[in-house]
Amino acid sequence: MAVQAHPVDRRRHVNILALEPALAAALSPEEELAARRAAAAPATVLEPGDWEIDGRLPAAPGDVGLLIAAGFVSRVVHVGPHGFAELLGSGDIVRPWDAADELASVRPLTTWTVLERTTVVLVDEQLIGRLGAWPSVLAAIARRMSDRARTLAVHLAVNHMSGIEQRILITLWQFADRWGRVTPAGVQLSVPLTHELLARIVGARRPTVTSALRNLRADGLVTRGPGGSWLLHGEPPGRLHDLRAQVAG
Repeated sequence: MAVQAHPVDRRRHVNILALEPALAAALSPEEELAARRAAAAPATVLEPGDWEIDGRLPAAPGDVGLLIAAGFVSRVVHVGPHGFAELLGSGDIVRPWDAADELASVRPLTTWTVLERTTVVLVDEQLIGRLGAWPSVLAAIARRMSDRARTLAVHLAVNHMSGIEQRILITLWQFADRWGRVTPAGVQLSVPLTHELLARIVGARRPTVTSALRNLRADGLVTRGPGGSWLLHGEPPGRLHDLRAQVAG
């Protein structure tokens, strides 16, 4: 079953390099100035709720995807009664119009939800053509897509660890690396992450996650911050370093 989504408003353009200057990190100041003049791309704002796409996307076979410039989206892949969730936010590139192969033996159902007001930018073939004069920018865009695959692989590895508290804590610190902000009270993670969504991310049931978060709060490792944010206290869990040493040994 193909996903549906709101069309990108081609009347509204933003500068993708102004929104994501890291894409031009390898350019000289003069090159970056020239690249920015070619970096206008169509964008739209999505309101919270189920994300439905109509047939207007993708507009062309050369369209790369949608860059999330601000906000958060969840993608849930359902196989049977259970679903695995992926949290996506600023910097991620997604292709929600891609559907499962109709000839596949197992065809999962994929659903998308806009968790808060979100801006997406279409990285279309016209933009790619204009930015072709700066291959390092195109490589940075491709790296964003490979980074997402690498993040998913890490999540799968974490979900094979025993101990739900450890899995939750490592997952929250991974999100904090991308979207966290250091404050005097701890690392603040302002993401719309409910117990239900977190359960789907770490491969557990919601009551189990609620109980585990209660234990993490009792240990002073995680608390709720202002506006429903999460506060992470202390240092990131060191168990991953221990596991890396075991693998290397």
